[in-house]
Amino acid sequence: MHALLTAYAQGYFRFPRGSDLQTIASKEKISRTTFLEHLKKAENKIITALIPHIQLFRRIPQERKDDMRLVGEAA
Repeated sequence: MHALLTAYAQGYFRFPRGSDLQTIASKEKISRTTFLEHLKKAENKIITALIPHIQLFRRIPQERKDDMRLVGEAA
């Protein structure tokens, strides 16, 4: 998770990217491939945890989705 949080803090997930893997890995004093491996493992854990929720949401009829309000959304 450290790799994921570091990449996020360095702007790796922004568009356009705020930083590249080599720069981030150098700051962390590890190789680019090692940092990438850690980042991919963290991404995989997050995606694996989110997929069941996304699949459930996809099954909700569109009418119900339209009625749902985001947290903090004005009525």
